Amino acid sequence: METKHITCTVCPRGCAITATKDGDVITVEGASCDRGRAYAKEEMTCPKRMLTTTCKVSPALSEKMKLLPVRSAAPVPKALLFDIMEVCREVTVEKKVSIGDTVIPNVLDTGVDIIAAAAL
Repeated sequence: METKHITCTVCPRGCAITATKDGDVITVEGASCDRGRAYAKEEMTCPKRMLTTTCKVSPALSEKMKLLPVRSAAPVPKALLFDIMEVCREVTVEKKVSIGDTVIPNVLDTGVDIIAAAAL
């Protein structure tokens, strides 16, 4: 049996949630809404986080901006954060981008794009 004490981040209430996993059964206490219960269950099975990092910018594209801030378009599995950052470390942006443009599509087959958080 595994128990986690979680502060819910889905809304401003910040409910103190206790989630317990016993085999395939997950029990959630302290959540005041369905979204909080879903969040706690996700935290017990496959926690996800938004990722913010940078990608290199080609010197031919910009002499001033050496790194482009990027982020995930949606939460990605927490277990893949460092692997995704490694992919971002290897990418060099070679063309002008606007905020929200895809820099890395479907990173590591997660179904989530890495997008520009600034314009070049």
